[in-house]
Amino acid sequence: MEKQSEFASIGAAKTNSLPPKKDAIYIAICLAIVAGAFLLVWPAGDIAFGDDVAYSRMALRLAETGHLMLNGWEAAMNLQHAYWGALVIKLFGFSPFYLRVSTIPFALGAVALSYLLGRNAGLKNSAAALVALTLGLSPIFVPFALSYMTDVPGLFFFLVSLYALSRAFESPDGWQGYVWMAAGTSAGLVGGTGRQMVWFVPLLVLPYLGWVRRRNVRFAASCLAAWALSVSCVAGVTFWFNHQNYVVPLPSLFSELRMAASRPAAETEIFSRILLMLLLMCLPTAVPLAVRLA
Repeated sequence: MEKQSEFASIGAAKTNSLPPKKDAIYIAICLAIVAGAFLLVWPAGDIAFGDDVAYSRMALRLAETGHLMLNGWEAAMNLQHAYWGALVIKLFGFSPFYLRVSTIPFALGAVALSYLLGRNAGLKNSAAALVALTLGLSPIFVPFALSYMTDVPGLFFFLVSLYALSRAFESPDGWQGYVWMAAGTSAGLVGGTGRQMVWFVPLLVLPYLGWVRRRNVRFAASCLAAWALSVSCVAGVTFWFNHQNYVVPLPSLFSELRMAASRPAAETEIFSRILLMLLLMCLPTAVPLAVRLA
């Protein structure tokens, strides 16, 4: 108990000791560099990119009719994304350019959050800035940041949820921890309606958060309640989504487990491909950090 409370107090002290002015300067520099890269790309053409055609059509129908109509094109749930696009269309009119530009705030927000997560993990300003710029200047990130696809908004909500729940862990006993927990859970649930992968943050982090703070019975019970609410919302929204017309049904956990048991070689190959892709994406940053750590 003493070790746990000591660890929590150290984390709280670390978070509260961050120099906000210096961090704000570093964040501003990172955002300016990434925004400059966006300008160099010059995404001014009034054309769609990638899956923008399908997503733009869904947002346009929603703006015109007020009803969400799926088109059977995508496996992403796209609910939050479609309503965001419909809002942009209502305010500025329909244009593929406007829809693509509407993704930029999410992209810049993801860059800032990656810096804050690095600082929260104990990195120095320069190292956290390296993490943020590695993301913001990635040749994978930039094209999606200038498109109207779900990848970058999904990443934004993923990082928001992760950052808020990490702050909930480091907050001293009091109302701040509950506010951060509620913010992280809400961001994860909302973001998951656009890109389902975001749901993994509250579903996995909340049980861990409740376990490491289990000495605080009220906080642990709140984590359990937030986790139960998350499971209920995910199950309900997934059930609704799978029963819509023109939709790519989402597999359940049991169907995935049954498929893995019946086709272990194929599932292992898919998992290996994903793991290798993630390794290659992280390699440019992981190698110097691993050398420095050694």
